[in-house]
Amino acid sequence: MGDRTLPQNSAPVPTSSFSPATRYLNLVNGTNLLAVEIHQINLASSDVTFALELDASVLITEQPHLGVDLSGSQFSLNWSALDPGVFALYAATNLKPPIAWQRLTNPPSLVTGVWQITLPHTNSNRFFRLQTQ
Repeated sequence: MGDRTLPQNSAPVPTSSFSPATRYLNLVNGTNLLAVEIHQINLASSDVTFALELDASVLITEQPHLGVDLSGSQFSLNWSALDPGVFALYAATNLKPPIAWQRLTNPPSLVTGVWQITLPHTNSNRFFRLQTQ
């Protein structure tokens, strides 16, 4: 695939697009940088437009299991660190349809190889599940 450069004297056409779509872009775990360079036909030209769309997907080979640890007035919910951050924790107060699952706003922390969220223990019913974002 590689880089593709438009001809130097090509006239801009606002309704056309250049799409170097490729299945693999040599992405690595962590932060990746996508750089784009735009050239106008001459310095006086003011007709440059730019739009970028990047679609990506994550292959999850196994579903994480939700675990719980109790400690005094708090409890921790945890799941496998193999999850690349595509799961979020949701809670509901009952399981009567339609179930009103609400996403927890607490960010998970990576602790000894597992994602973990610590919550206060209450006397009310709460149900939890992991769901893709």
